[in-house]
Amino acid sequence: MADDARLKRDVLYELDHDARVGAAHLHVTVSDGVAVVSGSLPNLTAKQAALAAARRVPALRRAFDGIAIDPALGSPTDAEIAERVRAILMLDAAVPAGVLDVAVAEGRVTLSGAVDWGYQREAARSAAARIGGVTHVVDRIEVSGPPSVADLRGRILAALEQLVEAEAAAIDIEIEAGVVRLRGALDGAACRKAAEQAARAAPGVVRVENLLNAA
Repeated sequence: MADDARLKRDVLYELDHDARVGAAHLHVTVSDGVAVVSGSLPNLTAKQAALAAARRVPALRRAFDGIAIDPALGSPTDAEIAERVRAILMLDAAVPAGVLDVAVAEGRVTLSGAVDWGYQREAARSAAARIGGVTHVVDRIEVSGPPSVADLRGRILAALEQLVEAEAAAIDIEIEAGVVRLRGALDGAACRKAAEQAARAAPGVVRVENLLNAA
């Protein structure tokens, strides 16, 4: 039988790395291969997830429930949110390990760093948004691989969101060997220039052909 100290470490590891749990308010004791998980969690879902995580330890004989439900714990601190976001990013196979930084202020999560592909950025943003207590996700992740239409459209929309978002959404974007062609209509030379600059700033863009016409 595995020794109790190692089993306790294994249970704590499973709890700490399950983003559904938030193990800051949990305690674990192990005796003769039997664990007792005690402490408090904000809801029944988190409690069930904690017990399931403990029972994933193969050599553990049993895991008993000593967890109380305390709804007041449902509002995590910024530090707790940051730890949970980092944990879920580590667990997501679509997000490269160790390349993103996480900062949290008043529930607003800022993700920064660089990934190779747009889908990796989307996966990171989606994962962070699933964490309880997150009010907004600020995406400052750079994509170093070839540009995508979705990435370029998002950059153009961000540049023009105060002006003509509906028109920007209708811009036709073509990408070929790093060359971006913008077609469609925008009202005003300033808007057309802003769209071009947003596309030009995207990683992997070699040249922008601005074929936008005045509306």
